[in-house]
Amino acid sequence: MNQNKKLSDLVFVAFDVETTGLDSRSHRIVEIGAIRFDREGVLATLDQLLNPGFPMPRDASAINGITDEMVASCPSPDAVLPRIIEFFGDSVLLAHNAQFDTGFLDAAVARAGMGRVRNSVVCTRDLARAVFPGLQRYGISDLVRTLKIPTGDRHRALADAGYCAEIFRRCVDRLDWTWGLGLGELTARYGGPYRR
Repeated sequence: MNQNKKLSDLVFVAFDVETTGLDSRSHRIVEIGAIRFDREGVLATLDQLLNPGFPMPRDASAINGITDEMVASCPSPDAVLPRIIEFFGDSVLLAHNAQFDTGFLDAAVARAGMGRVRNSVVCTRDLARAVFPGLQRYGISDLVRTLKIPTGDRHRALADAGYCAEIFRRCVDRLDWTWGLGLGELTARYGGPYRR
């Protein structure tokens, strides 16, 4: 799809989900944050709380700070997914630990009977491992600290999507070819896309 285009010609969407737990089959997305950007900067943002249809587990609430009261009057994932998919468009999706975020997104889309998301996906954790070898940890908080990225709310989806976008920018800027590199070349050399 976008594999032959240069990074400078692409639009990216860094996204993050907050969930009720770790298993996409039984848990649900309660917040999605996404930032659409290109080489020049941010084009649009999306920040949406979602009602999972059941009470927030205490352990999930303790991590992401999202409570039953916060999501009680929010729309269900099924009601918002068309807007989210439209926001993604044909952009390249970026996620930190992409398998987790895309797993929840794919499960939500399948439950809604919408098929599947077909965008190319790049995992910024895998990319950072290749571009910044030798670090002890590659979690989003660890990279934010190591790369001295200004911080805000952790474990809120829009903030984490912003960190993901900035980690991607720092990785690309670190490469010799910078934004002139093709997406296919980037993924072949520094870790393939999670899917095409």
